[in-house]
Amino acid sequence: MRPQYGHVYAVDLNPRFGTEPGKARPVVVVQTDALNRPHPSTIICPLATKILAELEEDKAPVLITEHGKPAAYLVDVGTFEALQNRIRILEGIARGEKAIQRGRVMTHTQAKRKLRRWLD
Repeated sequence: MRPQYGHVYAVDLNPRFGTEPGKARPVVVVQTDALNRPHPSTIICPLATKILAELEEDKAPVLITEHGKPAAYLVDVGTFEALQNRIRILEGIARGEKAIQRGRVMTHTQAKRKLRRWLD
């Protein structure tokens, strides 16, 4: 498996190095994919437990930068899932609007009859 830039992985950081505890921790890959391919090592940044705890509590996304430029956002699972649900709803609305433009409409009675098997 080649690590990918901006992706978060669970990594065993044993043996201990410097002030980092030697244990499995989430890390984000900060080295570009162009360098990840030819090199046997990859630059990673451990995600501190404190950052993850604050993310869960505050629900505010964490901006990850590369060379001072925005590269990605880290969001809590609940926020991510809510965003995915909103996208699905908006896509459904867009499909409905296209159907109306194409004349693919039916009356309330027709729709109720068609959906009766799920409503009863």
